[in-house]
Amino acid sequence: MSDSMMSALRGDSLKIYIRVCGITQQKSKTTVRMASKEIQALGIGINYVNAAVDNLVDLGLMAVTRRKGPSGYFEFELLDPLTRLPIPTRYARKLDASTLTDRQLETYFMHRLQTNYSHHDTQGFMAFCPFHEDGRKKPTLSIKTVGSGAWHCFNPKCPHHIGGSVIYFEVAYNLLFNHRPISMPLAWERIVCIIRGAERREEIDNQSVSNATAEMASVQ
Repeated sequence: MSDSMMSALRGDSLKIYIRVCGITQQKSKTTVRMASKEIQALGIGINYVNAAVDNLVDLGLMAVTRRKGPSGYFEFELLDPLTRLPIPTRYARKLDASTLTDRQLETYFMHRLQTNYSHHDTQGFMAFCPFHEDGRKKPTLSIKTVGSGAWHCFNPKCPHHIGGSVIYFEVAYNLLFNHRPISMPLAWERIVCIIRGAERREEIDNQSVSNATAEMASVQ
């Protein structure tokens, strides 16, 4: 967690965050359900509970589902501060770089490149290269999401012209935007967090749609 994020984290919010982190470590899961009374037991006034929860959501530290009513509760899911995606459990981290699916590769690269995306082709997609100054002039970065995850830049002046694997891309990306090198194992851990986090987010969205459909059906 960055220093700026820590300074923006309020005292009541920090109490909730520490408590949720403690429970997730004990139970090896990333979601925690807490009743409002449990949160108040942390020393947070009833009128400040929602403000503390909103602070965690605004900072991208947690995704929160709220259930109102006499038996209402808050369901917290820890997020990766870097990606704002759900943190995968230890079981969910069991991925192998050599067996990533085409969809998983596309999920990772699209997350990292975002607005740099240009268009798809038969092997993956083209993007504007972030690794050289004139990278926005035309798309020169080729990403092969079909089969391999290999990438390279067609601009011979690009420092990463030769390209490499998906793990090497994460290393180069972090060096560019965070101005410090990271190890291959750490790069892989971040790739897994992005992929599994996106998959978990899709599960949540699908479940929300399913719940909404069920509620509409029960009303009818």
